[in-house]
Amino acid sequence: MPHPRGIRSANERLPPFVAKSKLVLRASAIKKEKQHIFDNPQNIKRMLRVFFAICAGLLLLDLVHHRHTTHAWEHLWGFYGIFGFVACVAIVLIGKQMRKVLMRREDYYDAD
Repeated sequence: MPHPRGIRSANERLPPFVAKSKLVLRASAIKKEKQHIFDNPQNIKRMLRVFFAICAGLLLLDLVHHRHTTHAWEHLWGFYGIFGFVACVAIVLIGKQMRKVLMRREDYYDAD
């Protein structure tokens, strides 16, 4: 007996053309999933190229920009870029060592 609102149960068979159209609709719904900017590998390559171009431009700008420095080593070409990279690596390495000291057991707060 058909449902009064036209809802079919799982046991009722659908005509072949309706079953196919539902499969097509489901497949198209999957394909219509929202695309984000990082889903496409080409976009990632473009963003990396732009990032490296900006880095190279700033490094070249270091040649012509006059800085009022205090120490002699600040006159070296690319000093601030190298200093920033070394400082970032140092922060990561120090953080790894601090983790050994500050790390607690997994059940630290649950243990009573």
